[in-house]
Amino acid sequence: MENKIMELIEKYSQKHDLAKECGGEYIYQNDQAQVDALELVADIFDLYVNENE
Repeated sequence: MENKIMELIEKYSQKHDLAKECGGEYIYQNDQAQVDALELVADIFDLYVNENE
């Protein structure tokens, strides 16, 4: 599961390369980054739920 999470984070980072440099600060300053970060968290939770069923 950890590898899948890292893949999701890498996919997010490819779309929002400044997030790697600024971390959470970037997410709070960019509306699209916030929307994509919410989707990222939802995807991570979906992985968690599916792994624990």
